[in-house]
Amino acid sequence: MKMLVTVIAVVMLAMPHGFAETAKEKSQRCNDAATKQSLTGQQRKNFLNKCMSSGSQPELTSDQQKLKNCNDVSKDKNLTAEQRKNLMKNCQK
Repeated sequence: MKMLVTVIAVVMLAMPHGFAETAKEKSQRCNDAATKQSLTGQQRKNFLNKCMSSGSQPELTSDQQKLKNCNDVSKDKNLTAEQRKNLMKNCQK
């Protein structure tokens, strides 16, 4: 029993570190998001500063949010490839 308690305690102590995003990972994620949005110059700099200082994912543009919403709808409906293609085409308009 003591061994089980010890193992659980060790695992719980290790968990927060295992799920934390490193600065390098966060920098890469923010850079990737800025590149996907085709940001340059001051806009890119502002975006990267905001992204690096925030604790969450960067905000999505309206087009990215539409695409995310359409993807969520298509996943919920378990569509065939052709049905999904048609839904995505009409959903993003």
